[in-house]
Amino acid sequence: MSKKTVVSAALCAAAGAGVLAAGQYFFHFACSRSSRILSSSADEDQPVSELRQMHRKAKADLLNVPYTEVEIISKDGLKLKGKYYPNPNAERAVLCAHGYRGSAEGDFGTIWQMLKGSCALLLIDERACGESEGQYITFGALEKDDIVRWANKLAGLTDGRLPVYLFGISLGSSTVLLTQDQGLCAEVKGIIADCGYSSMKKILGEVAWDWFRLPPFPLIDSVGLFCRIQGHFRMKDADVTAALRKAVVPVLFIHGTGDHFVRPHHTEINEQACACEHTTVLFEDAPHGSSCVSDPEKYRKTLEDFFRKTEESV
Repeated sequence: MSKKTVVSAALCAAAGAGVLAAGQYFFHFACSRSSRILSSSADEDQPVSELRQMHRKAKADLLNVPYTEVEIISKDGLKLKGKYYPNPNAERAVLCAHGYRGSAEGDFGTIWQMLKGSCALLLIDERACGESEGQYITFGALEKDDIVRWANKLAGLTDGRLPVYLFGISLGSSTVLLTQDQGLCAEVKGIIADCGYSSMKKILGEVAWDWFRLPPFPLIDSVGLFCRIQGHFRMKDADVTAALRKAVVPVLFIHGTGDHFVRPHHTEINEQACACEHTTVLFEDAPHGSSCVSDPEKYRKTLEDFFRKTEESV
């Protein structure tokens, strides 16, 4: 073997090792519960101070509202926690799934004010967040089964008398969309998806480039390897567009045009893939997770119109 061949082989091996090391680091950076990355929740990472203050006040208000603690056990044996807010005058029940490393109170405090008059609400802590168990956030790959179980729980809490809606923001948005091909219970009549991404692979590739100027290939493929080895999930199971091609439940897509974390083109990709009835409403200049506070009246009307349209067709 020539010296040139040996050197080339050594360089390739070193490059491969470097890609693997970067992939493992990025996997833990993005997925590990112990990672110190800042939350993308509207409550924690909001570039507009006035909106941030509104989120925090709404969160504080919601934390003072009485609730009933509920829990489920995930398919892989994790104890997952939630807060149920019953309503004797409820016309529907809404399951609320928060954003990446966020909290249901932080992401849904303002929205709770809009829904509390006519809805029973279930606010959940997703796996590896809040009071729920779990070591890794899986960007919907495993959370989608958790949502199906939570939907069954919510239908039981209301004795099957009320239509159930799945409502997610950011990661929660993509997660509820991923349930479209998971065999949802009959009580689920609609899905509300606010600022969700189109796939784990695509959003991580954008973060790698935007934050670190790292090219997505081959880094994200290396991340996928560690998803399998350490996280025990497959990145392709967090492909929202694939699930939406089998969609059977009506969807309301919401996105702020000023979202620089999950850009609006993700919702455009999702709506193009959606096989069932859907509506898209954009909020001009609204940052990530902040459409509800950038124009509360428009947001309220958007939700009410979707509920009315969906329930009239049942």
